[in-house]
Amino acid sequence: MRDGLPDVNLHDLFEDHRGRLWAATRAHGFFLFTADDSHAAPVVVRTYAERDGLATMWVAQLFETSDHRFWVATNRGVAEFFPEAGERERKFKIYTQRSGLLYYGVNMVNEDAGGNLWLGSDAGAMKLARDGFISYGEQDGLLSVFATFGDRAGRVCFRAAIFGDEHGSVFEGAKSDLWHPLTNFHTRYGRFDGRSFTWLKPNLIKETQLGWVGEMVTLQARNGEWWLGTGQGVYRFPASDNFATLKRARPLAVYTIKEGLTASQVFRLFEDSRGGIWASAILPNGFARWDRDGGTWHDFSNAPGLPSPKDDLARSFGEDRDGNVWVGFNTGAARYGDGGFTFFNTTDGLPPGSVMNFHTDRQGRLWITSARSGLIRVDDPGAQRPVFINYTTAQGLSSNSTETVVEDLNGYIYVSTGRGPDRLDPATGHVKHYTTAEGLAPGRVLAAFRDATGTLWFGTAKGLSRFVPRTDARPVAPPPILITGLSVASEQQTISALGETEVILPNLAADRNQLQINFVGLSFAPGEVLRYQYRLEGSDADWSAQWRRRTRRATLFHCSHLARVRRGHGRYRVGHQSTA
Repeated sequence: MRDGLPDVNLHDLFEDHRGRLWAATRAHGFFLFTADDSHAAPVVVRTYAERDGLATMWVAQLFETSDHRFWVATNRGVAEFFPEAGERERKFKIYTQRSGLLYYGVNMVNEDAGGNLWLGSDAGAMKLARDGFISYGEQDGLLSVFATFGDRAGRVCFRAAIFGDEHGSVFEGAKSDLWHPLTNFHTRYGRFDGRSFTWLKPNLIKETQLGWVGEMVTLQARNGEWWLGTGQGVYRFPASDNFATLKRARPLAVYTIKEGLTASQVFRLFEDSRGGIWASAILPNGFARWDRDGGTWHDFSNAPGLPSPKDDLARSFGEDRDGNVWVGFNTGAARYGDGGFTFFNTTDGLPPGSVMNFHTDRQGRLWITSARSGLIRVDDPGAQRPVFINYTTAQGLSSNSTETVVEDLNGYIYVSTGRGPDRLDPATGHVKHYTTAEGLAPGRVLAAFRDATGTLWFGTAKGLSRFVPRTDARPVAPPPILITGLSVASEQQTISALGETEVILPNLAADRNQLQINFVGLSFAPGEVLRYQYRLEGSDADWSAQWRRRTRRATLFHCSHLARVRRGHGRYRVGHQSTA
């Protein structure tokens, strides 16, 4: 090429934060070059193309975000570029339609105030969330993911319904003529190696024996053994670091009603810190504990102080910092310690609703999810009379129906609701809500798990989502607020269609003392469902409670009061305070 350039058709010229010069080309990838004011030909230092891992040679734009991440827009998706990577290290991470892009070609890239990446294409705009989800669904052969857990080799494992034949071979999504969501799916166990899924079914368990319960019936014990709950009892397999070895493994034991289970269909499995295995069963209801020392099951279904198994179901298990095992029922929760149970219900301050799950956080607090009462915190779960602190929609949760709960490495609590997962900051009470807009797989969240790297996994009724919380999260500035409407005594005032930060009014007569102010804020931060607080200076003593409503109505009873407000501040303004 002329003057040593790899291509004379240049789409973009770019200078990064270190002052390096880059150029994007139409047919030869992009390159790093040096140039000065001598008018000499630029010197090409390094070119990057398909041989380096770029998906295509057509590069439309180069872009660097505020945190100095480097992005490459191409006609085959967008790539994150790692310019400091060594020769044997990966230089690109590619995002395509398989990653969730709505169109294959990306023409331009930019960044919003929340750090999210916006992609322009011939089919419209797309947002790549700064802290967004990577999801897997039909295109990966997944129908539903009931359980997420890990093996000791560090891989993430699942129990799921997959599209495939009777041997577990996954169809290629809807492209296959055999694909049909109501008939061609099977329950399988899976393992993810970071790039692809491996699916299996233990050879000695028949398809019809797996049962209809998928959530919380698979665990790896502390000694490495695997326990699988099925419709025909509990299978106990030898210790293995690799979950995939269960395909050909022979069980150490199979526990059924004969061995002490209360029913064939296992409903929940849990291991306590002493190595005991708790199993609840359904139809008929009951639960039992397997004693590792004796190798026998002890039926606790009719233990003193517990609700009758005829009327209630042991639907969840957990353990507090003192080693007490908690059992969740439809009507309350039982704490097991010193060989006996203590039952708590609404008369003891426990909010109503089926107890769905337990989690003990790094501070030793016990978190309880409820089918009716949101999220419940117990600071001293070993106390004789525990205090139950309730978080509901009044505190910012998106729903009062909660199910799974998991904690990230930052200490935030993620609780799944009927509307998706919420993230709670226990220190401030601030709640963020995540939806499919951030890339979350659709459907009810059935499982939540934190792997060895701190990555969160959410299994849903329609797929699987991977989320990496930022450990270096910066404080998020509150979004700008704009006045979008103002009326005085029901008379609309002239406001810019784009909104205004302040509005000046003349002195008002005493009979024109009714105001309505409409306002709005725009935030592109993931999980940020905006809630507003307002205060009319000179009238309100403090900020209001948090609301999603964007209208403030006020009646000023004395004209002199209104004049004092107007004179004191000169105009009507909107402001904000940060709760992030």
